[in-house]
Amino acid sequence: MEVITAAGITWRLVRTWPGGRDRERAIKNRHEAPRLCPECSAPPRPVRTGRAGPLAIPTHYIVAVVAQQPQLSPYERGLRMGEQFIAERAGWTVGQLAACYEYVTGPFRDKPHHTAAEQDWFRGYTEPITHRIAQIRAGEISRRPRSDGERDDPAAGGT
Repeated sequence: MEVITAAGITWRLVRTWPGGRDRERAIKNRHEAPRLCPECSAPPRPVRTGRAGPLAIPTHYIVAVVAQQPQLSPYERGLRMGEQFIAERAGWTVGQLAACYEYVTGPFRDKPHHTAAEQDWFRGYTEPITHRIAQIRAGEISRRPRSDGERDDPAAGGT
């Protein structure tokens, strides 16, 4: 993280696990960071097995951590993730945004059945992205150069 920060890349901490360097290495060796992240996946996967499995955590620590984190509805989590998706892709064209959105949401859309919570999350995730794409398209239409047949100047050959 020191190298990333030195390179000027912004980041924020969204999840931690208790334990030392051995546990950190075991979790990294799983090669499934996006599936463990609450920001990258609707319901993040728990780390339950092997060396990366849970350690004994004092109950008072768990209660303190839970009390500090507000519980968001699936829709609100999706909304935050959709807003993050847009923020990370500032300056992208409509085609780039749409293609990335299709790629990211493809596995979700391919799954035949979803729980109500998953559907709420997806609705929250989709709304800001599709709204932003529509905004950009509306701006592109108003900035698009007109063709020769669309001139407003009547002296330019119109009647």
